[in-house]
Amino acid sequence: MSKLFLPLFAIAILLAGYAPASAQGRFAWDGRDRDPNLPVREKPRLAKAAPNPNIERKRVLATLDPRSNEWRALKAEIDEEDDRYLNSKLAICPSCLPAKPQSPATETR
Repeated sequence: MSKLFLPLFAIAILLAGYAPASAQGRFAWDGRDRDPNLPVREKPRLAKAAPNPNIERKRVLATLDPRSNEWRALKAEIDEEDDRYLNSKLAICPSCLPAKPQSPATETR
């Protein structure tokens, strides 16, 4: 009897570890916080884009003659504003830039 009991007991222990998939991952909920058994819903996070100040300028630019001085001046303003916007969004890590050589006047000894 004991020869048969030990292998059957070992098999029962091994099979007990294979619980049904529906019972795995479920937690007892005490009702205080959010139910951990409910699926997690993440809201998409959209960054609010700054309004483009050049929209109206580009509409006016489309009405002007490309050979006129007004067109060139407005185009230059639009390009400057686009450059400012790009420079504000552009980030380069300091460790990615090459080291600047020190001038002899600023060297420490």
